[in-house]
Amino acid sequence: MTPELKTERLRLRPLTQDDQPWFGKLNRDPVVRRFLWDDDIISDEQAADIIAESSRLFEDRQYGLFRADDENGEPVGYYGLWFFFGEDLPQLLYVTDPERNKEGFAVEGARAIRDYAFGPLAFSHLDAACDAANEPSHQVARALGFKLRKTAMEEGLETTFYRAYPADDGAALASG
Repeated sequence: MTPELKTERLRLRPLTQDDQPWFGKLNRDPVVRRFLWDDDIISDEQAADIIAESSRLFEDRQYGLFRADDENGEPVGYYGLWFFFGEDLPQLLYVTDPERNKEGFAVEGARAIRDYAFGPLAFSHLDAACDAANEPSHQVARALGFKLRKTAMEEGLETTFYRAYPADDGAALASG
């Protein structure tokens, strides 16, 4: 069964190849490209390959990348669990369309993924990594109760690593 997640304002469903034009365009946005792809331009073929890998992950492990649509059915970003840096468990990934920033979708979508990881998937912990210079990404991690774990050079960039556990709750942090 393919998971679908819902929040107050979002419907999250696994990416499909039909999403490739939108997904590719979002990943070529200068802000997304800077922080997620280290300024590399993602081709349509690479976007299709990422979606295919996400579909395989959903088939095998019930997680991958979710497209998030607002209450009008318009895409606002994608959120999910994805492997980085050769780690054993996937990390929380959250990408909001820069045109939809400051609407609270990043925290809402990322919270849905965190709760899915700790609920049905029964993860013992969840990591999130942010480029050191990407302060909005740090704010999302902290709002969700992630705690600073370390800062390290990864692939030539200063990267900050956060970790959360199932008992962590970012609600108090988000309001404070």
